[in-house]
Amino acid sequence: ELALDPAAPPLELPRLSPHAQADLRSARAAQRKVFYKHLPPLFPGACPNCGGHETHWLQFVTGGPYPAPNGGKEPLIWQNGRWWRVESRVYPCPVCADPNERLFYLFQRSGLEPEEHAWQLDFLEGRAGKQHALRSARRLLDQSPYPAGWLVLFGAHGVGKSGVLKSVVAACVRAGVPARYVRAGDILQEIRATFGEASQLSEAGIAAEYGRYQVLAVDEIDRISNTPWAQSTLMLILDTRYARRKQLATLMATNLQPEGLPPGMRYLASRMKDGFCASVEGEDLRGTPESFGEG
Repeated sequence: ELALDPAAPPLELPRLSPHAQADLRSARAAQRKVFYKHLPPLFPGACPNCGGHETHWLQFVTGGPYPAPNGGKEPLIWQNGRWWRVESRVYPCPVCADPNERLFYLFQRSGLEPEEHAWQLDFLEGRAGKQHALRSARRLLDQSPYPAGWLVLFGAHGVGKSGVLKSVVAACVRAGVPARYVRAGDILQEIRATFGEASQLSEAGIAAEYGRYQVLAVDEIDRISNTPWAQSTLMLILDTRYARRKQLATLMATNLQPEGLPPGMRYLASRMKDGFCASVEGEDLRGTPESFGEG
């Protein structure tokens, strides 16, 4: 059995080294309980697999549970409301150990399709109405490996907003920077599946899940339901990122100008104006996939 540290946010188990995986299989075969010790990230933009610790810590139960710590006669840990005797083992993070593995891992969690991994901002070069967005995105990328800031793109359907977000994320990942592209509606689905609408989503949970990306690009922020839960949850995510805008980069895209957002999102509109707002205009790029990619 694998039991996550109850103090940790509900995150998926990280990628473990082959040695750690072999030890876990042996423990399961022997029906031994194993605790995974979650450690918070050491700094913004740290490896999303280990938080910059470069190791993973597994605790293999060798005795217990006990109702009391046995008078200190042997080292025990307190876990899940009981005392356990454990053997602690530390394993190297496979993502940190191998640059190719790290790149593969980051792209897996980037929200990009394989054909989008090579996208670059060059697709906007020379296109009328799109140069402000191009300059703003490049200004952000110039800060790599630690991009920071708050960038909002707005404009009609099909003018290239999503392409900019995806190109920035792709460029960051290629440079080894943890980055993710996601639609606002998909974030809400993730949270609903994990916490449920009735649950109170804590700021600590938001910071752990969506603060681990140095760059977070949220598309279609205006295309969520009008329910109080949806709007307040998205606001909590973005406001958490806003508070760390000097350490992390957050990009957003909407078809509406900031002042045109629904009444429930007016607070976000004021936050938008504290960063860079770039209008994306000009020709409709839909149906021209050749505009994207390495060229």
